[in-house]
Amino acid sequence: DVPPDVPPEVATPDTAVDGADTDASPVWPPVTDSTAAWSLCLSAHTSPNAEPGYRPRQQELRLISEAVVRLIRRDFSWRKSEPNQGEFDFDGYDALVDEATSYGVEILGLLVYGNPWAADHPSDIPPDVFANSVRAVVSHFAGRVRYYEVWNEQNSAFFWPGGPDPQAYGELLKASYEAAKEADPDCQVVFGGMFPMSTVFGGEM
Repeated sequence: DVPPDVPPEVATPDTAVDGADTDASPVWPPVTDSTAAWSLCLSAHTSPNAEPGYRPRQQELRLISEAVVRLIRRDFSWRKSEPNQGEFDFDGYDALVDEATSYGVEILGLLVYGNPWAADHPSDIPPDVFANSVRAVVSHFAGRVRYYEVWNEQNSAFFWPGGPDPQAYGELLKASYEAAKEADPDCQVVFGGMFPMSTVFGGEM
């Protein structure tokens, strides 16, 4: 059941009218500022398979939307989007973003992880090199993706191999923020989620 405070215009997909194809995919209402204020955000690994209409992704997005989730946090892997320096491939992420939008779901792009051609450890990544990738991603998705997060659990050695480095992350975050805002002034850039939460890490940036 839909909670009583859920705006009715996003509670269900558009219903079929007389004579319409009832087997057709539902048309979900878009995310708006009013719906985003109450809806859920889900960290997901929805497939960026470049095949349009990739069935497993369609099934997942349908379930996500039916659960009244209007924003999913999904990796935009650096090594996938820029396999070679200066050469970008967004086909898989284009399919993901466009199909998520058709289900009334937005993407929070998680700008993450290292790249073999750039550096062996995150602390060795030149901030301007990472920022160039961020600029390309945000420019490509301007008007389709509004939210970005720089890295994931950067205070964990698992996601920041070589050990957490607050200063290096701070420099990467600053360069990424400036590049993203240059590419799309309307986008929002957030601090990478941490585990466990740490006020010390932020204070040492």
